[in-house]
Amino acid sequence: MNLRTWLGTFTLFAVACSGPSSTRPQHGDAGSTSSHDANANDANANDAGPCLSIQGAVFAIDTLYFGDLDWDGREDNSAWMLFGSNLDGLDSNASPQNHCQPAAGASPESVYTDGKNGIDNSFGKTIVPLLASVSPSFSSRVNDAIANGVYSWLFKLDPFDAKEASVSTKVFAADSLENLPSFDGTDCWPIARSSLNDVSDIESATVSFPGSKLVQGQLTTSSLNSFQLTVPISGTTLVLTAHHAKIEITFEDDPSASSRGRLSGIVDTEEFIEEARDVLGFMNPDMCSGPAFESVATSIRRASDIMKDGTQDPASTCNGISIGLGFTMTRAGIRGVGPAIEAGVDPCP
Repeated sequence: MNLRTWLGTFTLFAVACSGPSSTRPQHGDAGSTSSHDANANDANANDAGPCLSIQGAVFAIDTLYFGDLDWDGREDNSAWMLFGSNLDGLDSNASPQNHCQPAAGASPESVYTDGKNGIDNSFGKTIVPLLASVSPSFSSRVNDAIANGVYSWLFKLDPFDAKEASVSTKVFAADSLENLPSFDGTDCWPIARSSLNDVSDIESATVSFPGSKLVQGQLTTSSLNSFQLTVPISGTTLVLTAHHAKIEITFEDDPSASSRGRLSGIVDTEEFIEEARDVLGFMNPDMCSGPAFESVATSIRRASDIMKDGTQDPASTCNGISIGLGFTMTRAGIRGVGPAIEAGVDPCP
């Protein structure tokens, strides 16, 4: 199986935040659920109902941008340059100066060129075009799923006040809604259990950015954390863990207006390869090892453009892949905690 064949299996992206798992979730693209323990927070999670009364403001992503479309939704091969951040502090071109060395025979031209203002986004530059070549509508599939209430991604800011400069930012994956979302502030999303350290406490987010700065409508996370992008695929999930994550959001003066944001981070190349091994092994046990899998691993390594700790080291081979996504979001609410999802065994122990 070559990389194009492997990427062709991606039909739907969902964004979620959770901790590392030792088991391989076994569910379809839309997700399947099992019975779960009742508690005060998830009592209404499966039935349409009012939002919970909580401190702060909640926003739900209504559109994701992977780098194949610009902010206006137009196809643009260079749109990846708009999403992400300058993770390594360099504004680079095709020159190898001050950079880690390309991995697995990748060309400097494919690795070093940055986006606007030094944005690092090798995922958008290298992986997204491959996705688009085998599935031209993959971005539309993602956003159609969000529009149909299959999933979203929630940000909870507390306090959310123009007078407050320090804000606690919590991030949650949202489970599916019973009805189509309106994205007008009235939607009440259930939180995915994987986003919580304690399912009885909706404040116990696994991903949080304490001390975020909100100045003149611009939010910037001031602490580095990790978040995960969960990709449902062929009855299982591919998890991309983005380390050294950063979030930037620009809020409009009109509270009903859509706000723009950018996510960025670094995927540990070898960690990603092991995750890909489990996904491919789930679909075909022969892909747990052997020449076919090694071909996939080599293609992933060639996308490496940074060290996994966020630095550049000219004496070392790149071992991280920068990633950047854009998004827009609107006001929303939280209804409770979603149901548990069954998990299976690791197919490539």
